[in-house]
Amino acid sequence: MCHHITLKDTTEFLNFNYEKLKGILESDDLNVSCEEDAFDAIKRWYKHDTPGRERHLPDLIGCLRLPQFDANFILTNIYPLPGCETLALQTIVWDSQPLARNVIALKFKEPRQSSRKNVKEKFYFAVETTGFDRFKCILRYNKSVDKWLRYAAIDTFRVFWARVVFNDDNLIFTGGRQGRQANEIISLNLRSKRWKQLPAMTYIRDDHIVVPLDGKMYAIGGENGRSLLASVEVFTSTGGWRTVRDMNTRRSAAAAVAFNGNIFVMGGDGGCEPLNSVERYDPNTDIWTFCASTNNSFSYHGAAVHKGFIYIVGKGAAERYDPRRDEWTNICACPSAIASPGCVSLNNQLWTIGGWWCGPKDCSYVYDEESDRWVEKSRLPKSAIYYCFTTSEALL
Repeated sequence: MCHHITLKDTTEFLNFNYEKLKGILESDDLNVSCEEDAFDAIKRWYKHDTPGRERHLPDLIGCLRLPQFDANFILTNIYPLPGCETLALQTIVWDSQPLARNVIALKFKEPRQSSRKNVKEKFYFAVETTGFDRFKCILRYNKSVDKWLRYAAIDTFRVFWARVVFNDDNLIFTGGRQGRQANEIISLNLRSKRWKQLPAMTYIRDDHIVVPLDGKMYAIGGENGRSLLASVEVFTSTGGWRTVRDMNTRRSAAAAVAFNGNIFVMGGDGGCEPLNSVERYDPNTDIWTFCASTNNSFSYHGAAVHKGFIYIVGKGAAERYDPRRDEWTNICACPSAIASPGCVSLNNQLWTIGGWWCGPKDCSYVYDEESDRWVEKSRLPKSAIYYCFTTSEALL
């Protein structure tokens, strides 16, 4: 018999006892589209009664097919969970040191039977938001030739300089310039290829940040044409937009990532010069807290979470943040003096693609952590600023 756990099974599923949930998770026939679905189910069950269920958390996480997760997911999502540090480190060793696998005591090492039937290649793609021509480009990373190739065009002139997030099969374009109001939201469903107008943001924003977190979308900072903004608002599909607590600092052209259930905002334009300040937002408390400042000041820079660290890449400088130590470390600057590069953790590598500085760029680089240098990859088929995302092969 196949068991099916989804995040929609809220009433019955969240009240399962530990033994029942463990039995379901151990099943090789568990009907989930990917192992991340099983992890999400455990996390939701645990949060439903954290004090009473924390002692069971490591055992349930051990029922996952942990080698199916990449190192970035393990360090970002599993390592911080109470009691799961050893499991996370064992999984990373399993992935990186094949010769040591015979001495690593993971409970389940092979994919589920249902996953083996349904597993799909991940699809890495990048969406252009600059350029004055009518057609904006979508690039696809082709793993077999190790190149970004032209995949499709978006037939619109309305997404110039918009900020883009990817959520539930939809590309969502917020704010921006050129032929649209700067608080307008439009989305493109990649399955149906249909455009949809969404409720406008409360504030007019340009050069802002948009971050998806836990099914919500946060619009942060930016400018309204005359002044910098510290305001923050959050969008849900059922409740529309609502404002939450302002940042401590007004800033535009910043970079941000979601990490460990929080949002980290780094640098930006402070009005007179680039900033080096960093703030962390906890949505559970609605509080912004300053973190360690970067060693350099940044604006119009890129950021990504990679192997449990936060990386920022800008014009002439790049840094890595260790959230456990609250510490920034300088790394080798990307050779191309680019602004707004698309940053993404892809196939266990940190990439930058495209960007803008005295005109759009068509370059791409991969960071070699062992030698602390950037390795140039093949040129992009189109120069532009890109936003990078990951989805399943089946979607597109």
